[in-house]
Amino acid sequence: MTIFSFRALALLATICIATNCDAQTESSELSSQFRFGAGLFGSLYFHSAGFSGLPGVSTCCPYYENGSGLGLGAAAFFQKPLAPAFSLSLWGGASDIVAGFTSIEEKTVIVDNTVQSATIQHILETNIAALYFEMQLSAQFSTLFSGFIGMRGDFFATSSFRQREELVIPETGSFETGTRVRNERSGALPGINRGLISPILGIRFDVPLNAERTMFLLPELSFGLSVTDATGFAPWGVRQIRAGATFGWQFQKDLEFIREK
Repeated sequence: MTIFSFRALALLATICIATNCDAQTESSELSSQFRFGAGLFGSLYFHSAGFSGLPGVSTCCPYYENGSGLGLGAAAFFQKPLAPAFSLSLWGGASDIVAGFTSIEEKTVIVDNTVQSATIQHILETNIAALYFEMQLSAQFSTLFSGFIGMRGDFFATSSFRQREELVIPETGSFETGTRVRNERSGALPGINRGLISPILGIRFDVPLNAERTMFLLPELSFGLSVTDATGFAPWGVRQIRAGATFGWQFQKDLEFIREK
């Protein structure tokens, strides 16, 4: 985990505490209700790796370093009030962690007895289906806006990869295989760990869907940075920018009944 991520988490926590001191009574009452719900999310992943190939998979790639990918996910949550303007929520869901790595190799080849420059593109695409759990501490800044920090654990269920090498330049000619594509491989992703651990921080909006304020649409934007690697054979960190929305329901009468008890 980088120094930047520690500072970012500390900054958000400071903002939460400072803002809570000036929070209005209405927002405090809002955050003191039990909630539950479910929603859908889309994630943009940025991968930082350091390997030339997968274990046991033939390749001529010099080095894979950076990649990215888009994934979808779904989750459900339960939120419990802790104090005025503060709450704790537990999330569980499933998501796809997608990565696309590209490495460009420049080398000299001989075509028709002529020395030419060649460009070879190495492509590795991976997909990891994961179950995840999150614990979030939220601070209600107003009736419509809150921020949160927390921890996320991704547990890998299944994985797959596809690999190939393409001859880009020259436009004529081929590899020793007689084709312009070689080392095509696919299968289960070898050498992966059991999961990832990531601190997260984000913001969430509360959009009431009825006059009683018992139903909400909760759009959110969050950022996560893994402190563990996706693989055991080489460094492979994952950064995630997630955006989506959940539908939430809020207990009111039931909460009053519990308090009377």
